[in-house]
Amino acid sequence: MAGSSRGTSTNKRRQYWQAQSEACAQSGLTRAAYCERNGLNLKTFAYWRHRLKTEAVPVKLVQVPTALQVRSVPLRVVVHGYGIEVAEGFNGATLAEVVCVLRGL
Repeated sequence: MAGSSRGTSTNKRRQYWQAQSEACAQSGLTRAAYCERNGLNLKTFAYWRHRLKTEAVPVKLVQVPTALQVRSVPLRVVVHGYGIEVAEGFNGATLAEVVCVLRGL
């Protein structure tokens, strides 16, 4: 039972100092001024502030869905030695006009 009450006591102190740290940050005062105004020992305040910042925070891992990115290979058209690379979704009418121009060269 002693271990149980000790854990509860530590948790209460942790909550107390967390609240003090947050109140200090919101007060706009320096840490020294806040501690003096609230009757707190500056070294104890600094200890708990450091302890609260460095305590391990539980990490929650989440799975992020990923999608494979398939790159389309461009189509390469060669007419009379001139090459054209056409990507997926090209305009067929424009390609036909370009090929006609290349034939005339």
